[in-house]
Amino acid sequence: MTTTQDSAAERSVPKPVFTDAEAGARVFPDSDSRRYNYYTPQKRKQSHYEDVTVEVQPDPRHYLTQGWLYGFADGRGGYPLDWTVLKAWGSDKPEPQRGIGTGGMVVKEWPATGWHEFRDPNEEWELTLYRYNSNVVRQVNQNIEAARQSKAFEQWNTNWVRFVEQHIGAWMHVDHGLGLYLYANANRRAPTNMHNNAISVNSMHRIRAAQDLALYNLTLSEELEGFDGSAHLDTWNNDPAWQGVREVAEGLTAIDDWCEAIFAANVVFEPLVIRTSSMATWIWFAVVTLAPTWNTPPAVLATVEVPAPSLMLDDGEIERRVRLIRPMEHHRLPLKMMTESHWVEADQDRFAAAWQAELAEVPAFTDSTIHIVAGLLLPIWKRLPNESTRVYRLQTDSGERIIGRKVSPAWVATALLVGAPALTPEGAFAALMDGRTILDLAEGLQLRRARVMGANRIELSGFTDTMRDRLKAYGLFHEIISWKLRMFVPTDASGVGVLGKVLEHYPLERIGGREAA
Repeated sequence: MTTTQDSAAERSVPKPVFTDAEAGARVFPDSDSRRYNYYTPQKRKQSHYEDVTVEVQPDPRHYLTQGWLYGFADGRGGYPLDWTVLKAWGSDKPEPQRGIGTGGMVVKEWPATGWHEFRDPNEEWELTLYRYNSNVVRQVNQNIEAARQSKAFEQWNTNWVRFVEQHIGAWMHVDHGLGLYLYANANRRAPTNMHNNAISVNSMHRIRAAQDLALYNLTLSEELEGFDGSAHLDTWNNDPAWQGVREVAEGLTAIDDWCEAIFAANVVFEPLVIRTSSMATWIWFAVVTLAPTWNTPPAVLATVEVPAPSLMLDDGEIERRVRLIRPMEHHRLPLKMMTESHWVEADQDRFAAAWQAELAEVPAFTDSTIHIVAGLLLPIWKRLPNESTRVYRLQTDSGERIIGRKVSPAWVATALLVGAPALTPEGAFAALMDGRTILDLAEGLQLRRARVMGANRIELSGFTDTMRDRLKAYGLFHEIISWKLRMFVPTDASGVGVLGKVLEHYPLERIGGREAA
């Protein structure tokens, strides 16, 4: 007779035993500390920046007791002290005595004892960079959306549009070139992770700024009719005003010494060129905005300067601002810009003459046609257009009083139609490509012409996630622009057929004009 063993025999396995030795002690010095103790903090307490960056690349003076394990062909060890003309111990001091590793002997009276003592004054690392970029994207999107809502782009005159398309976009070449070919190159050649981290963040800030300018350029191409999004290329390559900046920027990328290149870009080029160019841009803005007679014979203009609310800048500085009141408009700008503009103080007689001269050129009346929906509005309030809910109170020359909401001519034309508006796919395609028509479809969809990457497209907006597959099956294509998914109807010969499928499934509800958008 056989029997089975109910339980397996216990195996003989060594069990861990905790001793009082430091390497295996359950409790050891600083075992309950939430801070690292393998480096000396720059300040009284360790910072989060130091915890995540210091000695990610170990300091050879601490860990390589016999020096670097490899060397260069001339006999120098890895990352020598004379890696750059800007010495770690001070360029006006003799080279320190070689000690353990490559850092040299510690000499307290010298400004630095090795490359690993470097700390980024801004204390930037991955998390701070992500937060910064997120804030930049949010601020840019909010500013552009606010400009759209206030129709600010429509108020730009032709001279200002030409200046922006030529010169604002040209600066992206400087940021992209330095970020990719100077800072990124120096990042690979710097001797320690402390330098690499700071230089890589510097590089990403430059590239990020170039991307912001490129996205802004694309936005203006969509918002402004006739905006040439590629004009900055000819400006950067051929405009004499930019050739000096181009020569210096390209020369900086050719510097072989990594630290010399960083010093030249951040300490010399940054203050002298970048900040000067930024101020020049603001001066141009003031000249073009405050003097609408640009490229015409000089005219004497008058304005009243009054205090305006101040602003707090990103660095905490308070910027004093003034408000300039003119006969038909007003502007706000920093007080320090007044000394750099063409405005000058004038006595009472000269001011009065200039003010009256401008008033004389202003017509006494202007004629315009508006459409008002009057009467009992509450029952149809939701059916009125939502571009403006402002209520107007008018009185005609005959004494008739009118109270109602202002609507666009396109909305009036659609409202007066009997039944749903009818439009063939061919007619809809032609009207959309003309750029003056907006088609509102069922389920909240809208078709309109948009300027994208220098080309006119027919964009479909208002779609939901559940509509994407159906719309792509109809023939629409999509792109991600400025972190947003956008869908377009082809503008080639297949566009009419694709548009017909869309109109068949999502019937046309309203034909609007650009004024209603």
